[in-house]
Amino acid sequence: MSVLQYDLGNISMLPELSSAHEVSFGVVTLHPGTVGHDLHSHESTEIVYVVKGHGRQIVGDGEAVDISPGDCIYIPQGVRHNTINTGDEAMTTIIVYVPGKAAEQLKQLPGCVVIPPRSLL
Repeated sequence: MSVLQYDLGNISMLPELSSAHEVSFGVVTLHPGTVGHDLHSHESTEIVYVVKGHGRQIVGDGEAVDISPGDCIYIPQGVRHNTINTGDEAMTTIIVYVPGKAAEQLKQLPGCVVIPPRSLL
C-alpha cells in the first residue's frame, strides 16, 4: 500500500486491483479543520464512504451538505467536489475510483509526498 502524504492528511492507496487499472481503493485521513483538496474533478467516478469524523461535502454546483459516519457519497466522473473536515478529530473515509486512474492524478497534486509500500519480508 502506497501512502500519499499532504499537509491536509494522507491517502493510503492499495494498488490497482487489475492490470487494466479498472479500480483503485484507498483510505483517506483528513486532519481536523482542513479542506480536502480544493474543488477538483477526476477522470474517474468516485465513491466516498465516511468511516469516522464529521464534515461537509460539496458535489458539483450543489450546496455543502453535512456528512458523518455511515454516509456514502457518489461523485460522477468529471464533477467538481471536495470534502471539509469540520470536526475536532481526524476524519477517515474510504474512497473507490472507477476506473482507477485517479490515483495517478493524486500523486501529481502540489505538495504530495509518495511513501512507497513497505516490504513484507
